[in-house]
Amino acid sequence: MHLARDVAAVCQQLARGRVAMRDPSEALSGPIVFAAFAADDPLPGIVDLPLTAWRASRTRLPMALAALRARTLPLPPIPRPR
Repeated sequence: MHLARDVAAVCQQLARGRVAMRDPSEALSGPIVFAAFAADDPLPGIVDLPLTAWRASRTRLPMALAALRARTLPLPPIPRPR
């Protein structure tokens, strides 16, 4: 569930008259489920682990390394005006 997207979609559907006011609240009252893993079908969850690691290595790891380098490398001296 992505709250911002879901609320926008519900507002659009309500404005178009495609859903009644009680329909969205009934959808939210159902059981909690996880998108990538199910006990009766674990394969999507198993496949999702390496994909998540790959995505993190392509986005978050370079940012973390850059921040680490910025903290550990000494800054060049600031030239004084004459």
